[in-house]
Amino acid sequence: MTAKAGASGVRDPLSSMEDEEPRFRFGIGARLWTAFLTITLLSGVVAGIAFHSYGQATTTLAVITQKRLPGILAIARLAEDSNGLLTALPNALLVRDANTLADRWREVALAEGRLHDAVRVVASLPDADNWFGGFSELSGRISAILQVILSALQANQEAQRLVAAESVQLGILQQEYRLMLNEEAGLAPAEIRFLVMANEATSMLGESLVSPDLNRVTALNQRAHEVLERMRAAVPDLPAGPRREAAAGYCTRLGALVDGPAALGRQRALALKAATVATTQFDQVRTLADQFNARVQGMLAGIKVGVDADRLNAERQLRVSKMLITLAGTAGLLIAVLVAWLYVGRGIVGRLNRLSASMRRIAGGQLNTPIPMMGDDEIAGMARSLSVFRDAMARIDYLASNDPLTHLFNRHGFHAAAARLLADSGRRAFLYRVNLRRFKDVNQTFGYHTGDSLLAEVASRLRQVIRGEDIAARLGADDFALMTVDDLDTEAAWRVCEDIRDALSLPVVVGHVSVDLHPCIGFACWPADAPDLVSLERCAELAAQRAKDDTGNPIQRFELSMAEDMEASARVRQDLRAGIECGDLHLLYQPKVALRSGRLVGMEALVRWDHPRHGRISPDRFIPVAESSGLIIPLGEWVLRECCRQMQVWRAAGLTDLRVSINMSPVQVFSQDVASMVAAALVETDLPPEVLEVEITEGVFVHDEDRARQQLEGLRDMGIALSIDDFGTGYSALSYLKRLPVSILKIDQSFVREITTKPENARLCRAIIGVGHDFGLDVVAEGIETADHLAFLRSEGCDYGQGYHFAKPLEPDAFFELAKAQPWLIREVP
Repeated sequence: MTAKAGASGVRDPLSSMEDEEPRFRFGIGARLWTAFLTITLLSGVVAGIAFHSYGQATTTLAVITQKRLPGILAIARLAEDSNGLLTALPNALLVRDANTLADRWREVALAEGRLHDAVRVVASLPDADNWFGGFSELSGRISAILQVILSALQANQEAQRLVAAESVQLGILQQEYRLMLNEEAGLAPAEIRFLVMANEATSMLGESLVSPDLNRVTALNQRAHEVLERMRAAVPDLPAGPRREAAAGYCTRLGALVDGPAALGRQRALALKAATVATTQFDQVRTLADQFNARVQGMLAGIKVGVDADRLNAERQLRVSKMLITLAGTAGLLIAVLVAWLYVGRGIVGRLNRLSASMRRIAGGQLNTPIPMMGDDEIAGMARSLSVFRDAMARIDYLASNDPLTHLFNRHGFHAAAARLLADSGRRAFLYRVNLRRFKDVNQTFGYHTGDSLLAEVASRLRQVIRGEDIAARLGADDFALMTVDDLDTEAAWRVCEDIRDALSLPVVVGHVSVDLHPCIGFACWPADAPDLVSLERCAELAAQRAKDDTGNPIQRFELSMAEDMEASARVRQDLRAGIECGDLHLLYQPKVALRSGRLVGMEALVRWDHPRHGRISPDRFIPVAESSGLIIPLGEWVLRECCRQMQVWRAAGLTDLRVSINMSPVQVFSQDVASMVAAALVETDLPPEVLEVEITEGVFVHDEDRARQQLEGLRDMGIALSIDDFGTGYSALSYLKRLPVSILKIDQSFVREITTKPENARLCRAIIGVGHDFGLDVVAEGIETADHLAFLRSEGCDYGQGYHFAKPLEPDAFFELAKAQPWLIREVP
């Protein structure tokens, strides 16, 4: 699909090659020798040199036509066939019946066959050893994966067919249950218990039909089997008569659904497994196709270098040939010169002049230059070869400058077009950068084919916004750019941003999915904000990033402060790296107290940075920089090791019943094997795992809940307590509380500080305490600063607390003295 779009309006070079080989026709050669019979020996020597130069130019064009051009066309077709396979395959993944799957899979098989044919064509080229690379291996791997996908799809449909058939039997059983329930007034207690178990078993089977979770389906089927066994055991206890016989028959039919050859749960699990295999293998096909396209782009770039050199060489040789032929014509006698001029000058040199002029314009990038094709001799053959070469270069130029998905400029094409626009216009220009919030979530939730369709729709809507001279591009992923050149003021530029926002804010319907777009736009002005294109692009990118970070204002104009903030962050990042290595950071410890008894139960480790020049720097400044730069990894490891070392010192001094909590960034959770890292620190300091508590924020569950759960379960299995920090300020779903291995909730201090003055804060804290206890979790309140705070939280049953009412974060020695004194200890409240 990409190559077809790129070649729109460009004649297919293959249609005009016709296996034409350079050959010397008698026409021009014979008349040349006749014209120069009367020329002197010197003129004959010059003519021989000219003829040799002409032969070299012909040979060079032959190299372009026979060697390089077939390689360009074969590789371009390879890219088209790879994209065609990716276009056909998602349609097969979405079908729901066997007939449609067979139809769709025939399309996939045809696309696969075309891809194999294209690979064979590339392998047969003269320079196949240089170009072919791993295409054969990639093609074979794709074929193997396609067979796996087909088998998985067929297994899924067969399982779904059996599930549908058995669902009918389940419906009959449920109807029979309702009929039996209508006789409840006359049923014995044992019969009523039997009906309750029947309802439980059929409900579990019904839930397994709609559950997308394989583990859940397996668990439901196991539980249904257990209930069925209890029902079978209960049949003998039923009063003798028709109802007992009906109950026994009911158990038999239910047993077929639970344990039979086509059991509902087993077939549903098989369908889910097969669908997962098909989706996973499709992602591998997409990855292999991306490798195809990456190789193709690299090959096109390499071939283009050789083509450019051959083109310039041929143009120089034609120019030399023209000059020498002209000299040969003027060096002979008057009659010979007259004959030479009448034929050579007008019939050959004139045509060579026009052909050479066309080649110079093509060399300058004017790929729509017409090429004169008169006659049927060698020069006409050279013209036809040049025409084929021009059309191939037009295709290469399109592939190098345009995005194949959206048909907008790519980054390379946008830079070239924007540079020309700024150089030619001389007017004020505005560069707009457009990003989509949560586009990655769309890909992960609905699949890459939905994401690609969404990007194509965004490009279509942007084309409706831009005007005649404006240019638009997709720079990568969900990053778009527009440049307008006009005498607009800033207010008019704001209106353009609002037009873009309005055009992109309407929902996009892709298949049966409706996706809401959330564009964020940053823009900058040339030359007011930046003197050149590179600086202008950086300014617009900073404004777009600010718009993406500010959820309340999705449109931002570049301001100098944005660059200053970036430079300040860069300085902080550089100094922080040196600070970690030089030991400029240290830990403070804030006590954590049991609210009912006032007993010290532990502490929270808080990192502080004492800059050698700027003094103490707040964690609010350097922690975000550390997370965005990756320095949070060495910083978090240092905090863990230092905290474990200090705990070992305190335990040796007698503080053996305390637990220290450390904060762990989402970056650490998704970038490291945190269980291995923590285990190494505990082994190094000889600490038991129960003295350590890890605090995470709710935001970690937004990115990848499965990955977060896997990491945290590794910590829990070691015996480390897990706490959700700043609960209530982030992730809004409570369902993760029952799915994740946490044991502690921490109420954010922003709720506690105004707990006695704002009723809504009091209600919120009361609700969090209730939710935590309902889930069997301990609750810790941060920011307790007054006795009123403490009294309220005690009365609501909050378990633990920390804050300035007890103590500020302390140096290790001061904390040790406070721990020995424990000034808050009171008589245990009954």
